[in-house]
Amino acid sequence: MASLMMWVCLSAAAEKTTVPIKGYKGNNTQTEQPVKHRAPMNLPIEVVYDSDTMTIEVSCATDLEAEVYVYDASEVLEDYSPCINAVLSVTDSDLHTIVIEGDGWEATGVIE
Repeated sequence: MASLMMWVCLSAAAEKTTVPIKGYKGNNTQTEQPVKHRAPMNLPIEVVYDSDTMTIEVSCATDLEAEVYVYDASEVLEDYSPCINAVLSVTDSDLHTIVIEGDGWEATGVIE
């Protein structure tokens, strides 16, 4: 019985995964050749992937404004949100790339 309870707890915890996001300052939309700085930014953005519901929840506790894009393994757009606080749907692809674009900065993350 105890092993069954532990299995239930572990499987429930495996449903949602926090996705690490790396942000960079740059002029990605202001010139023909984008410039990204190598030093990462600390952004108050949390991204959580739920494998059971096939959704990605993006949230930010501050007033950052950004657009969110999710691409599959073939780099085809799966979902988009014009605001940073959103829940996006994904397909059953093996890989998803999240791109969050703000004014003068960009953040990315990968779900494998």
